[in-house]
Amino acid sequence: MLPMLAVFLLVLPAAAQITWSQCPVAGLDTSVRVIGISGDGLIAAGFQNQLALSDDNGGTWTVCSAWPGVTPSCIAFNADDDMFIGTYADGMYRSEDDGLSFTQVNSGLTSWNVRCMVILDNGDILLGTSGGIFRSADNGDNWASFGTGLPQDVVTALSKGEDNRVYAGFLLNRVYRSNDLGASWVPASINLPDTTVVTALFENPGWEVYAGVYPQGLFVSANFGNSWMTYNDGLPFSKGFASSQDYYIRDISLWSMAIVLMIYHYGVLTNDYFKARSPWQLQNTGFPPDPTISCLAVGPQNQLFAGTETQGLYKYIPAAGFPSREAEPLYLSSSPNPAGQNTTFCFRIPHGGSISLCLYDATGRLISTITDDRYNAGEHRIDWWCGRLESGLYTCRLKTSTACCFSRLVIVR
Repeated sequence: MLPMLAVFLLVLPAAAQITWSQCPVAGLDTSVRVIGISGDGLIAAGFQNQLALSDDNGGTWTVCSAWPGVTPSCIAFNADDDMFIGTYADGMYRSEDDGLSFTQVNSGLTSWNVRCMVILDNGDILLGTSGGIFRSADNGDNWASFGTGLPQDVVTALSKGEDNRVYAGFLLNRVYRSNDLGASWVPASINLPDTTVVTALFENPGWEVYAGVYPQGLFVSANFGNSWMTYNDGLPFSKGFASSQDYYIRDISLWSMAIVLMIYHYGVLTNDYFKARSPWQLQNTGFPPDPTISCLAVGPQNQLFAGTETQGLYKYIPAAGFPSREAEPLYLSSSPNPAGQNTTFCFRIPHGGSISLCLYDATGRLISTITDDRYNAGEHRIDWWCGRLESGLYTCRLKTSTACCFSRLVIVR
């Protein structure tokens, strides 16, 4: 069994520098296992057999006396801010009152070793367990084994994407993808090594899928898992394994204009979100020497919280004016799509300024800069000849000074 420790990788704006500060968690065990943050900012940190809560950005913490004294393995909040906590041996618990009380909710759950969890946009909860995937469609009251086409294996990672996509990673069977909220699954592991453990999954909305694979490192797919390529430029090897050349990436998620990823006993790393495949850079300022990073969580106001195996809990609270996603989202599409000789790009920006619109192939290679100019706020159209492109799937990226979005373009000959 792999230790629950790792290095986090963040995809950040190039200028962003993180300085960590330690959270005051006196009276708690120093081993932080998992962190979850609700939409209204309640932070739940799972320690060895303990749970702590903070409602002031980690300034003060309260040991949760209602928690039953088992070790949490995963924490998630639904749209109503109900808290769901998975455990290694006691199944699932739910709190509907911000941790004042907990109810064990295991009806129909035949595997109580809960490894990971994801709450879908329709409210369904999917659990990854040592006995496969289980679903609840009634807020955790009842569970049932769910999904056709899956292997009988330990589920090690779950992640949701756009357009009803869900991804699952396994101890021995790599990656599977569902296009219907988990009802049916297909393999999505072409180009992934055979001897692997999938430790983390994440879909950057509408663009790329990231997979942490032990011991080979980080893999990226530009076609929803149909093929993969390595992305280890600048990544350190994990510490503490028998091999000195193993990667263990445990968690990947979105932060501001960034992506987060984690490697065993090392720290937090970042890359430039606006430069494809830019090298990862270490962001360990404020951590003690040789930090034993074990978990990471992102809050609704771009807060970052990092747990360690032996050194407690750390936070980074961005200053006012920190870059964030546009309040009104960017929009990008193309028509016709699939296209042959010509297509028209339609895009909307909420604020005037410089923008670029670029096209990439399935390997992430820049094919064309369609425009790089200043535009007024509002909707715009660009007619573009694509007759020189080969048949295939391409990624379009619209970038402003503070945000970017992506869409797909299919070329058919």
